[in-house]
Amino acid sequence: MYKTTKSIKDDVTTLFIEGEINTLSSERLKEELFGIENKTVVMDLDKITYITSAGLRIFIEYNSIMTSKGNKFVLINANSEIMDLFKITGLDNILTIETK
Repeated sequence: MYKTTKSIKDDVTTLFIEGEINTLSSERLKEELFGIENKTVVMDLDKITYITSAGLRIFIEYNSIMTSKGNKFVLINANSEIMDLFKITGLDNILTIETK
């Protein structure tokens, strides 16, 4: 499981995620993300320890929705293991990822 802290400033919502995004918790993450209506959503992955394919699928889906609306979805502070996962899956070419 994971826990979330949210920060909202102007048109930017930042989600700080801590823990694992697995098959069980990914549905909760989807509900949280899809409920945000700001122009820019930043997800801080600094304290993420594990992401399953279900979590990655949500990132792809949410990014597609945000992009189609002219909005931004940005992932920040991914550790080297999570970045390796993004690179292996090719998501580093699809998602906006800002590393440490």
